[in-house]
Amino acid sequence: MDQVPFSKELGIEILEIKEGYAKGKIAAEHFHENQYGGIHGGCMYSLADTITGVAAISYGRMVTTVDGNFHYLSPAPGKQNIYCEAKVQRQGKTLGVYDCKIYGEDEKVYATGVFTFFALDKEIK
Repeated sequence: MDQVPFSKELGIEILEIKEGYAKGKIAAEHFHENQYGGIHGGCMYSLADTITGVAAISYGRMVTTVDGNFHYLSPAPGKQNIYCEAKVQRQGKTLGVYDCKIYGEDEKVYATGVFTFFALDKEIK
């Protein structure tokens, strides 16, 4: 995350990576909250896009997001860690589709998403 200033600024941390899978979190602070004291939806979306992207690069090539379909299921209370788990649905030569879920310390699911990535002709070093 040190090479991605936006993700670093949000405090996104990678917890686990294996082929076609990634898990990460944000340790929520006051600046992650919306006006109601919950986690801002943009933080949840950014966590999902980042962690699904990490799962997509687990195949060894850089990627770029083509599409993100995100569903907010319930407000996420502030002042807790929020987690994202992402799994490959299908990885082709150039396009990959990944499912993800955002959940809290209580394991309640606050959002789900499906992201599509285009694999670039650049290997991960």
